Amino acid sequence: MKRVVVSVGLLLALAVALPVGASTFLAMSQKQLLQSSQAVVQGRVLQVSSFWNSSGQVIVTEPW
Repeated sequence: MKRVVVSVGLLLALAVALPVGASTFLAMSQKQLLQSSQAVVQGRVLQVSSFWNSSGQVIVTEPW
């Protein structure tokens, strides 16, 4: 029983020690987005390319 408690405690400690990231987004209507934009472009994406950034920490997607 002690092994289980120690194992669970160790797993919890490792989970807490891992770095995490988060983002916050504001919910905006299309009208609000249009009013706060400097320009609006309508287009069609022909191809996309996904890759790791130069530091290898984030996946970036670029349209072509």
